[in-house]
Amino acid sequence: YDAALDYHQQAVDAALPTAAYMPFLAVQPLGSLGSVFLEISPHYLDRALDCHGQALRMLEHPAGVIAGGTAWADLGFCVLAQGQLALAGELFHKGLNYPTMFMHLERPRFLVGLTTLALRQGQLDEAERLVAEACAYAEERQMRHLYPLLALTRGQTAAARGRGEEALAAFSQAEALAREMGMRPQVWQAQAAAASLLTQQGRQAEALAQRQSARRLIGEIADGITDATRRAYYLDHALTQL
Repeated sequence: YDAALDYHQQAVDAALPTAAYMPFLAVQPLGSLGSVFLEISPHYLDRALDCHGQALRMLEHPAGVIAGGTAWADLGFCVLAQGQLALAGELFHKGLNYPTMFMHLERPRFLVGLTTLALRQGQLDEAERLVAEACAYAEERQMRHLYPLLALTRGQTAAARGRGEEALAAFSQAEALAREMGMRPQVWQAQAAAASLLTQQGRQAEALAQRQSARRLIGEIADGITDATRRAYYLDHALTQL
């Protein structure tokens, strides 16, 4: 996370001097930087909102909106985490439908956002349709970097429909794929999802093993955060999800 913050901040610093006439260069790193802050901890919500607020204003510019194909996903997941469901839906639909340079590359992420939104609203048939479309789209184009996220979302959808074993298989697949690509946050997130479902099924020993594995990985990630306050915030946020 230290490296992610550093690289994104460098990108923002390089892009902002050109924002008056090439705002799209700043929109993308601002969107991503805000998302990194939010992933570390809700304690950095103000920082995330500042980044995303700047990006949102730049998206109103004709030369800024062309970067919406990535930024609307970042902004959508941010407001979804705050419970602003209507705005999240609007942003995800914009990403899917407004013609931009990156709309096809980011299409699975927008569909995942709408799947999560449908699950929040209890629209299970719609959620299942959306995640199936996202998976088919990504698999057809071999977008492997999205496979863990898609498997995790597919598992969450199956769990919501009461198909426990199917959900556990999807969580296991998400973990394996993420581990293969070194995507450590998604490894422990898949383990946490599996642990929650196993607990509901009364399989306490299996749930404990998943939680212990996730806790170890969270600790390893935290060890790479040099700022003590940021590290503490990250640990509190991540461990709460277990």
